[in-house]
Amino acid sequence: QSHGNLKIAERSILFLDEIDKKIINDAEAKTFGVSTLNHFLKIMEGGKYTLSNGIIFDTTNVTVICAGAFMDLFRASKKKYPLGFEKTPQVETTASIQESLIKYGIPAEFLGRIKRISRLKALSSEDKIHYLLNSKLSILNLKLRLLEQKGITVCFREGKENFAKMVIDQYQ
Repeated sequence: QSHGNLKIAERSILFLDEIDKKIINDAEAKTFGVSTLNHFLKIMEGGKYTLSNGIIFDTTNVTVICAGAFMDLFRASKKKYPLGFEKTPQVETTASIQESLIKYGIPAEFLGRIKRISRLKALSSEDKIHYLLNSKLSILNLKLRLLEQKGITVCFREGKENFAKMVIDQYQ
């Protein structure tokens, strides 16, 4: 958080989540999604812009991270995409992933501004259960703390772990 400090804000990180949701197959909606992505191009290119309050904001040093699940795109693929120190060789190149993203509907001009594309390994059911039960930021733990603050104690009939497993299994 920059707390109004322009110099800090100009060296910030802009995280664009669910970038895959900006592309919709409906032609009318697709125009909206693509135009939304095109608005981000100016920020990604870097430069000075005058904001509505008259402040000049330089995006040259703003780091932009785009994230999305692209479930429809990668669900059909049987290929593995290792990342990190795994010994298995990478099956697809960044160029072929870019081609797939363009076919999905991400504008080539937008992809051209992205310096690095990484496909992360999907979480296992065990990983999801672990984070749901142990992360301070998991929705389950946030809701439980909120209820505790209101004096409500939640008891799980078959245990918290079994509840987490049921939730994860339901949404897979």
